[in-house]
Amino acid sequence: MMRTNDIEHLLVRLGLPIPVGITRAIEAREKGVDAAEVEKRVRELVAKGEPLDLASRRVPQRLQDDLARLVEVAILESARELLELKRAATFALFEQSRALGGDVPTTAEAAVYAGPELLAKFQQRQEQARRYGQLYRLHELLLAGDDSVRLMAVNPTAWQLFSDTKAWPEPPEGLKPPSIAFGPHDKPFTEALPIRLEFLTHHAEFWQPDAEECAAYWLQYCGDVRNSKKPAAAVTAL
Repeated sequence: MMRTNDIEHLLVRLGLPIPVGITRAIEAREKGVDAAEVEKRVRELVAKGEPLDLASRRVPQRLQDDLARLVEVAILESARELLELKRAATFALFEQSRALGGDVPTTAEAAVYAGPELLAKFQQRQEQARRYGQLYRLHELLLAGDDSVRLMAVNPTAWQLFSDTKAWPEPPEGLKPPSIAFGPHDKPFTEALPIRLEFLTHHAEFWQPDAEECAAYWLQYCGDVRNSKKPAAAVTAL
């Protein structure tokens, strides 16, 4: 199931434009429950035999839950639009990353000794990497799938291997997927983000797939590994 609350928070933190449908649903939720509607619903329940005190507790909560669900549905229905917004934001970030050039120090210690100009570049790369991590997380959340709106969930192995690059990992022994340290929650992913961003900006076959594209490419990879094929211009992923 798609974690719509996390998506909403990331949209705000990233400063991405929020689709109109989501904006309206959030405004309705923030406005809160209409007192006249509460009174009407309570009277209807009491008329059906429900105790007044119980109806008075249940109705406001039920209406508030309905407003929250409206936001969830709006996000689910806008998932493909949000993916396009995420893609555009990532390409813009890559342009900023390229503008820093290839001489950015990779460690804080090296940056300190490199002088003010390179230290400033190092700090910018760190901020860019933080933003890339948030965009990556948003991408993953949008591909989590949801049956209620027929959104296909991404295959976990396909996502692990080809979430942001078509670059092939080294073919594993047998057909087991290779172990990759990059994931949205683990510490290696967070620590390696600046290097990952530089790699994707300048070297890797970067892409931003939807669930179906990611799964299809993974299946192609599995088939080509079985047949010992490899793209001529393949790049080894980090």
